[in-house]
Amino acid sequence: MMSIAKATSFNPLGAGARFPLLSGLALLAVISPSGYAVPTDSEEHVGTFDPKPLAIFRGFTNRSGQSRFYRGLGWSPWHATMGWNRTREQQIADLGLVTNMNVNALRTWKGMDPNFMKDLDEFNLAGLPQVQNLSQPKSEYLSGKISKSLVWTDPRATSRIYSDGAALASAHQTRQAPFAYLLGNEYTTIGQREPKVWDYGCCDPTTLGAYRSWLEARFHNIEGLNQATGASWTSFGDVGFPRKGVDSKILGYEYAMFLRASFGRFLRAGYEGIRSVDTRTPVSYARLLSRWDLACEDGDFSFQEVQGENLYFSWGKDWGDYAIRLARLIGPSRPALVTETGFATLGRSEQEFGRLTRQGLWLCAFHPEIFGIFTFAFCDEWYKNGQANNDPGTEKECFYGMVTADRKMKSTGEAMKETYATFKSFDGFMRERASDPVLLLSDQAVDEIFTTNRAFFSPIAKWLYSEGIDFRMITSLQPGRWSTICPRLVLVDGMFPVDPDGHSGFLTALLQYLRDGGQILYLSPNPWTGTYPTPNLPVELRDAPNGVAVTFGSGKLTVVRHASEPEAWKQEITAFLASAPRASLLAKGGPAVYSRVFRTATQGTFALVLNLNLAMDPLDVPLESVETWDLVASDGAKFSPQKGGGLLQSLDTFALFKAR
Repeated sequence: MMSIAKATSFNPLGAGARFPLLSGLALLAVISPSGYAVPTDSEEHVGTFDPKPLAIFRGFTNRSGQSRFYRGLGWSPWHATMGWNRTREQQIADLGLVTNMNVNALRTWKGMDPNFMKDLDEFNLAGLPQVQNLSQPKSEYLSGKISKSLVWTDPRATSRIYSDGAALASAHQTRQAPFAYLLGNEYTTIGQREPKVWDYGCCDPTTLGAYRSWLEARFHNIEGLNQATGASWTSFGDVGFPRKGVDSKILGYEYAMFLRASFGRFLRAGYEGIRSVDTRTPVSYARLLSRWDLACEDGDFSFQEVQGENLYFSWGKDWGDYAIRLARLIGPSRPALVTETGFATLGRSEQEFGRLTRQGLWLCAFHPEIFGIFTFAFCDEWYKNGQANNDPGTEKECFYGMVTADRKMKSTGEAMKETYATFKSFDGFMRERASDPVLLLSDQAVDEIFTTNRAFFSPIAKWLYSEGIDFRMITSLQPGRWSTICPRLVLVDGMFPVDPDGHSGFLTALLQYLRDGGQILYLSPNPWTGTYPTPNLPVELRDAPNGVAVTFGSGKLTVVRHASEPEAWKQEITAFLASAPRASLLAKGGPAVYSRVFRTATQGTFALVLNLNLAMDPLDVPLESVETWDLVASDGAKFSPQKGGGLLQSLDTFALFKAR
């Protein structure tokens, strides 16, 4: 075991994780030559969310006290002849068109002009403004070139986002329009080592100095770092940025954890700037969720009231992958906004436009913690901006709009309008819907760095969706008190985070889950593999017989080391859930048909069935149920009740049922 100084406590990795610091430090922070402040346990850290999703969901109201489900739209009001300089009359006409499309909220990519806020109030439209993105690196690190823009490890960037957050909140204090604020949009740490070769990250000296300070705080001496990575550095000043395929994966792991913690601290400064002015309005951030940048996508944002994500079908071209990203977004039960979603119509058939739009919107509604969806975008000219060199048919002209630049409705706009009309008709259901998970599923965050066992997770999640099993996801990067959410956990992580001193907040949370009476099914060919050694694992868990449940506290653990084939883990999970409550309506339509049952406080019980096949032909779907259901909304399906269920005929996209 490497030599590590006695650790003090800080939680950059979530509740329970420890952050070892230099022995004998009396200061609140160690300031590196780059100016980066290494935090200590003297600083406040906000813990993970209290998992009461329905109560949190109902708690969000606008300035007039209305609770809404936000049927949103990304605001891109370019005009074919006026450009961005539209007249006031055109702005009023646009807002009238928006409300006619059943939209009740607009998202902007900066703050809102006072006159525009007044207009939103007049049309009863909520607003989602954001802190204007700092000039920041994004993808500018080509071939090692250093960007001139600020990186968030620079104290000036922290000061800037704090002041910008305060300014944004100050500008919106007297208006009804903002129901939430965004801290920014799609920051990213991953850079390009050379064109189209994505590497771990940045090339600037500020971030490098901060990273070295992180390593020194984590390992205390260079010998410990050398032992962990197999390197032979003489000092922390020799350490460079990790290179994929060249340096130790441990170095890449430490870099990802450093970025995650530092980016969380950067956004928190913006949050605190908003809170210095406005203590009431929820705060979120629009992430770029495709699990390619752990700092921005798995950062510690537990101080936020709402999680926000930009999410597009084209990233995975599979609705199962899209659904998994949504599940990762809400985590155990975090309230969430889908801050962007939509479809590039370039290269697709007209028949696909509307169906893809409906499928995407209804799949967002499938997750009850999502209380607002913002379709991207209002008009097609978002990218083109009137530039002649961006001709139709090029990549820049990707046609994400609901209307054309000359305000002609597209089939995507018609589909959004129809879907939002259904959301509006069932507003009580949309605002109150909640469901009761019977299973937690780990999301293998650290496996993304070490690329161990990654193919094991996705088919399990998709199978759970198609079987109508209501589950939530947890992450090893944010340990919590999961027993308050659900008593059953399927753990599939190939590797989980451990600090260099052997402590693991995730392991601590797992042991507490068992003590609280939780049941864990651990599917892994190599269980209990940590990023660093874990010497304190109880022997009865470490040596658990294969496939045999062992008792720990008042809970039980079953480790299955051989379940690597789909049929094997299906059998194991089915047996594990034998005593779990069964959904009162199940759709038996195959792997691309999802179903879920929802409860509401005042509206009764509902069930939603989705056809997520990419083939355009509607499906006939058998239903199993011991209750009596009425089909209350659909896009063309018919329902024939039968004993023990019924037959749902010609299911195109969705069917919404209500229990009698």
